[in-house]
Amino acid sequence: MTRIVNQTLTADGSTTPATWAPMTKGAPTRGTFWAIGNFGGGVAELQGSPDGGVTWVNIPDASGTPVVFSANGVINFELYANREDTQIRVVLLGSTTPNLNIIIDDVN
Repeated sequence: MTRIVNQTLTADGSTTPATWAPMTKGAPTRGTFWAIGNFGGGVAELQGSPDGGVTWVNIPDASGTPVVFSANGVINFELYANREDTQIRVVLLGSTTPNLNIIIDDVN
C-alpha cells in the first residue's frame, strides 16, 4: 500500500493532484479513498485526469455512480489507467469553514 494523498482541506478547492500508477498486465490499479472531518456543508468528489491534469472527470464506484461524499466515508475503487500522466485528486465544493482530511491509498 502506498499513500499518495494525505491532505486537509479548509476551503473549497482540490487536493494537490497525485500521479496514479498505470495498470499492469491489464489489471486496474485499486485504491481506497477516505474523507473524514467537517465537510462544512459541502461535498467531496473523487476525480481523475487521463491527460496530466488538463481534463478532470468524476471517478465512479463499481455501480457506475460518481464517488461523492457529504459525510465521513471510505470507499474502495478501481481505476483503469493506461498512461503515465494519469492523475487523481479530491475536490471540495459548496463548503463553509470545512476541516476535511483526505486520504487516497494505492493498494496494489
